[in-house]
Amino acid sequence: LTNKCKKYRMNQYRFIERRLKVLSKYELKGRDFVKRFLSLIFLFFCFPCLSVFAKGQERPKVSVVVPVYKVEPWIRECMDSLLNQTLKEIEIICVDDGTPDNCDIILDEYAKKDSRVKVIHQVNGGVQRARNAGLEIATGEYITFADPDDYLDIHAYEVAYNYAKKDNVDIIQFDHRTFWDGNDNHEKESNFSDSNVISLEEFWSRTWANYVWDKLFKAELIQRDNVKFAPEIKPADDTCFAYMVMGRANSFKLIPGRFYNYRLREGSISGMTPIDVFLNSYKLMKLVCDDWKNHNCLRGKESTLLTYLMRWTYYGYYDAGLKYSNQLLKCFSSEIYNPDVIKKCPKYIQDYIKHLEYSALNQDKPVLENGEYTIVSSLNNRKVLDINNASSQNTANLQLWDKNGTNAQKFELKYSGEGYYIIKAKCSDKMIDVAGANQQIGTNVWQYENNNSDAQKWYIVPRDNGCYEIISRCNLLTLDVDNANTKNGTNIRCWEQNNTNAQKFKFVRVG
Repeated sequence: LTNKCKKYRMNQYRFIERRLKVLSKYELKGRDFVKRFLSLIFLFFCFPCLSVFAKGQERPKVSVVVPVYKVEPWIRECMDSLLNQTLKEIEIICVDDGTPDNCDIILDEYAKKDSRVKVIHQVNGGVQRARNAGLEIATGEYITFADPDDYLDIHAYEVAYNYAKKDNVDIIQFDHRTFWDGNDNHEKESNFSDSNVISLEEFWSRTWANYVWDKLFKAELIQRDNVKFAPEIKPADDTCFAYMVMGRANSFKLIPGRFYNYRLREGSISGMTPIDVFLNSYKLMKLVCDDWKNHNCLRGKESTLLTYLMRWTYYGYYDAGLKYSNQLLKCFSSEIYNPDVIKKCPKYIQDYIKHLEYSALNQDKPVLENGEYTIVSSLNNRKVLDINNASSQNTANLQLWDKNGTNAQKFELKYSGEGYYIIKAKCSDKMIDVAGANQQIGTNVWQYENNNSDAQKWYIVPRDNGCYEIISRCNLLTLDVDNANTKNGTNIRCWEQNNTNAQKFKFVRVG
């Protein structure tokens, strides 16, 4: 019976399969009359359904899931834009998430007028649970989502569906407009051009949108593994869901046209700081990585996944990521976070991962205590870092000199609490600084007045034999004794890491 259901396009009517699962508990050849009678009752209700769909009733082309809560001023505009779509073979699943206004009544009115509208009423549980309830009964070939205070151009789904069917793509994305409530001045032209069918890597390189309302997802991608929205992810639950579905997809397409109208309004923006948002959403990385691993979605896409999860943090929550780098790095399993995968990522992602790793070194316990130190070069263990001529002027060079116990050779280390140190010269109260915050190899290192820039922030990384590297936060280059020269007055510069003694120093506590 299950196979016949599928043959007659009955896979969308999963209630029949649930009945058959119940039926399977009973033995048709058994002697128990009651059991056989119940079996016949179940079959009686199943076969009429089969006969109806054997005559050719079509499955909806698109299912639209709309979570509804406290949006009475805008819900009719949203519903009208859906019901007036030029693509008529759609179903609109509205989930009343315990709304305290009259939205529930309005939704029931629409359902009475149009059989394509299905309404679920449930106790308030949040947008994620509302969307999941809609997914449970979605029967369309493709699934999409709409927010109840937004609206769509009436040809949106017809254009998107036709493109999707033409190229048989798993995920298709169109563009959107953003506007403030009460202001209709929004962009008219799309940023997208019509793309060929592309891979996930190219798709992610061409778009930043991780929303769910600007895409059509092939339903089988979601239903095969029962992909759900994660209630514990808020905000960025749409990003989490989209990434999980994308892991199952093989073909993507971007199409021109701003079809979705996204309304900004008072109360619709959380007001959370970037740190708040990051703390509430970085855990999605672990969920996505575990999901891809457990459902065999990686398949050579490890660096793609690592790149774009890191990119999301890099551009959206850079400082928050560094502040909580230890927690962030623990999100990734060894299949994704390892040297072989990292070296396949773009350089800026590789550099960001280095920043995270250096920051994480000090987050559980700083590698050096705050205090006053002399900094001894490992080239001969006699020369130390020194401010040229014990100057108090900005731009006085940091150099190598014989140890003499003066304040020019004493430095105060202070841990920031966020993975880096600042280093202050005692003779001048100026900060050790990368000249001009330059990114180039060979850049000079000097002292400069405090400006709280990354040029004055340093990672201190343990190496062998009680030595440390001192790495600039602004360019990821390492303090280096120029040409490994041991002459007095040799300049200290920034150089790429080479693991030589010219880049290793010991910190000797003063007093």
